[in-house]
Amino acid sequence: MNIENDYENLQTPAPAYGAQLDNRGTADQLPGGGDTSDAAAVSTPAQKVKKSITPVNGEVNLLSSFKWVPAIDGKKEIEYLEKGKWQASTEDFKAVIGDVTNAIIPQNFHAFLGLIAAYAPASIGRLNFFTHADATTIGITGVLDETGVYYSTTISGQTLINHADNNYRYDFMGNKFDLQDVRDRFKSDAFMVIYGCETAFDPKELLQGLKKLLNIAVIGFREATVFCPPIQNAGATIFNRKGEKIGINKVGFSCAADSTRDWRGLINHPKAVRLNK
Repeated sequence: MNIENDYENLQTPAPAYGAQLDNRGTADQLPGGGDTSDAAAVSTPAQKVKKSITPVNGEVNLLSSFKWVPAIDGKKEIEYLEKGKWQASTEDFKAVIGDVTNAIIPQNFHAFLGLIAAYAPASIGRLNFFTHADATTIGITGVLDETGVYYSTTISGQTLINHADNNYRYDFMGNKFDLQDVRDRFKSDAFMVIYGCETAFDPKELLQGLKKLLNIAVIGFREATVFCPPIQNAGATIFNRKGEKIGINKVGFSCAADSTRDWRGLINHPKAVRLNK
């Protein structure tokens, strides 16, 4: 017996993430603190930082770090999926993009900037960021449990504007840089895509902040992103992510009809919003 694969009605949370934080305390009370972007640049990136990297095909994938706490096995994850208690983790972000060669996982805002600054000048044409988000906040790290998604470290729209308006100097893993160094890593026609819920919801604070911060075009979505794992075998002990798809929510959304493996092509979705630099 297989579990029905239209999971969009099973994913939580139904309310905004901020409302769910109230169930566990504020983000500042969770491991790693809240918006730590103005603190010292301390991070544990997915790999050692190398300078002047040239990304394959000019594309870089940033993945936020969200994991199940407490940790769960495949059998339990399938159970959560069936019962409407499932959320996408970093492993699902990896499954959707497929090739993780150019994937990096920042642990705070300074790492977000520092890992971009490690690339060669004018080498990035497209920057993708897979995360959990809402209209005013992007999650960088966080935890999942059977009740929902909880941020640990975030970027707020106001933080983005604050850094864009000030001439800060940064030091990440021994690499000293400023915001212009980060901007110089992008090609003249570069753009960023945020795959996170309601990142382009009015008043588009996050898109405006990112555009101002990085000086590139930014694309987000007015509706929630929906992750669609393949059909799971009832009684299985391994959660199957092979061929996982993604879609943009709408009334009557169906994973079978409205999700896709062509996640790059979602920038042409009717719910996509692009702010040019």
